[in-house]
Amino acid sequence: TFQNLQPSTTYRVKVEPLLPQEALVPPQGGLQEKAREMTFTTPSAGPPHAPLDVQVEAGSSADSLVISWFPETIHPSGSSNGVQVTGYAIYFSGQKVTEIMSPTAGSVSLEVSQIKASQGPQAVT
Repeated sequence: TFQNLQPSTTYRVKVEPLLPQEALVPPQGGLQEKAREMTFTTPSAGPPHAPLDVQVEAGSSADSLVISWFPETIHPSGSSNGVQVTGYAIYFSGQKVTEIMSPTAGSVSLEVSQIKASQGPQAVT
């Protein structure tokens, strides 16, 4: 298994048999190379995979929510689908309310006041 390959990069691989020490002395006709070589290109990086199983639950107090998820395919280097992931942005009704700066984070607790602040001023009628 090859690891840490870069997207859109061409690599060359060569495989040859190992020979015992005595075989390294060329025989009468010479030692023919018995190896195979191939070239391959890794696919382009795509958008990172979306988190799985996003859930919203009541928090520990009446004015809080807990949003949880499973990060999808985060490599130990912090990448997903060949793209570096630095964290997650949390949106409520299309407005960003917070950012979580960890590629392996799986939840965030929000106060209702954070959500209300993201909606801007509201008219009272």
